[in-house]
Amino acid sequence: MKHIITILLLALLPSLHAMATKEQDFVALMMERISSKPAAYPSSDYENITVSPTMINCMLDMMDSDTDAGSLLPGGNAQNQELFRQLLKDVKSLRIFTASKNTARYKALIRHLLGKHKHTYKEFAAKEQLGNNKHIWTRQSNNSVVEIIMIDDNPDSGKPMQILNITGDFGDKFFETLMQIR
Repeated sequence: MKHIITILLLALLPSLHAMATKEQDFVALMMERISSKPAAYPSSDYENITVSPTMINCMLDMMDSDTDAGSLLPGGNAQNQELFRQLLKDVKSLRIFTASKNTARYKALIRHLLGKHKHTYKEFAAKEQLGNNKHIWTRQSNNSVVEIIMIDDNPDSGKPMQILNITGDFGDKFFETLMQIR
């Protein structure tokens, strides 16, 4: 009986590892690759910021206690702030990855990881606009979007390449609210 349980556990181990890896967000996958090759990806090239659920809750508390309804959003108004507050409630974590040097190397890494995980990440069908350098991918679980990846890369702008990686439970209501922000 012991041998059967051991064999079952050994057989399940690779699939458990695959499931655990699948749950990593996209920037975590990138950072895993970047940290495994520090000579190819020097830390002076990029910055990686993670906003935890605790910090998101602090932001919500600040928005709740703010007497000037539009002051937390640049050029914001009370309606946009309320919409933004509704969006934050669905966000579990937020990562911002910025590459200011050797961006071609990071773009190649992004393409590689998206290709390697093509069954996990799907490009969001957005209306193409001339000069739009924002690309969005999503990861779904149980017919709900659980991760949004926005890559902003305009080589002519002089700005660094950025990835905004958001995890949470994003249903239709989240996207409807997002589209209402002006």
